[in-house]
Amino acid sequence: MTVEQPLTAPAAVLDRAAADRAAGLEFGRTIDRSLVHRAALEEVFVTDFRSLAPDRFRAGGRLPLAHPYYTDDVALSRRYDALAVFECVRQTLLCALHLHHRVADEAKAVTASTGLRVADPAALEARPGGHELELDGSVLVEKQRDGALGRVVHRVEVRSAGRLVGDVTVDTAVLNAAAYGQLRMKERDTVAPSSAALAERQEPSALPAALFGRQNPDNVLLRSVRVDGCAAQAGMRLPLSHSSLFDHPQDHLPGTALLEAARQLALLLAGEVFGRWPARTVLLALDARYHRFAELDQPLTIEARYVEAGPRSFTEPIAVVFRQSGRDVAEVTLRLTGAEPGAASALPQPARGSRADDGRERS
Repeated sequence: MTVEQPLTAPAAVLDRAAADRAAGLEFGRTIDRSLVHRAALEEVFVTDFRSLAPDRFRAGGRLPLAHPYYTDDVALSRRYDALAVFECVRQTLLCALHLHHRVADEAKAVTASTGLRVADPAALEARPGGHELELDGSVLVEKQRDGALGRVVHRVEVRSAGRLVGDVTVDTAVLNAAAYGQLRMKERDTVAPSSAALAERQEPSALPAALFGRQNPDNVLLRSVRVDGCAAQAGMRLPLSHSSLFDHPQDHLPGTALLEAARQLALLLAGEVFGRWPARTVLLALDARYHRFAELDQPLTIEARYVEAGPRSFTEPIAVVFRQSGRDVAEVTLRLTGAEPGAASALPQPARGSRADDGRERS
């Protein structure tokens, strides 16, 4: 006769689990993927969500340890990606719309502006347990429209093992399906095509992935790059079959793709002007504003330049503008820093906030 003994976890695991429970967060599994608008289970990074007060909530998240997009880098993933942290916050805010603000399932979240600040780049260095995040959210602005949430501004502080990583602020308009449809047709003569219908037209980039700190060419979002002094121009490659950026069909280019494209062009510019190696250059901050939807059936161009003429350091702000059909689609201002030991991390708080009805990025 065989008697099965209960499995006993190592003491370190039990201690950490007890600490998690004391903090009110669980990290053992992810939440329902529908709450964060993801189709693939492996794209869900949020593990827990708790409403604490009308203007406060808390969430747990896990950064992926191995991922075809977020851990694809020539530095062999010795650091967690700041945009992976941003994605974890973005998913947390989608969850907050449903569980904290009680927004209807069919509502559309349209981002007007967003800001990311990495307070401590060293906090993103890979270390045991460093991929588990505590996300403390607050509601800065909440406005009703016709009896339902119409606009909300959130700020989320991100910590890893109690250590402040940084914060994210997002200004979001919330629309019902009819209002969203009207907004989409405001600047179009035809219904916007779905990414699923256009995926076969996708063309790979001919640019070496290493120019952008990547290994996988599928993660390169730029093409036809031209550098002129302290400025650079590129065409935007539409990664319509990308498993993360297009986890599910979209009728526009998502804002997360624009942020990555802006980072890639900024890395290229820093390399051309200052000889920076992308593997030793990381994102420190960004401030993005979305003016209109980035359409899938029109060419999109990107321009990047250092904000100040004659920059003395690669760490100075870089302004990136996305243009389509002669109009600005989005603006992103980024700051980079070095990933070398002892790299400076001092950063002034980026300006944030804009009118919610200016934005055109839907989750």
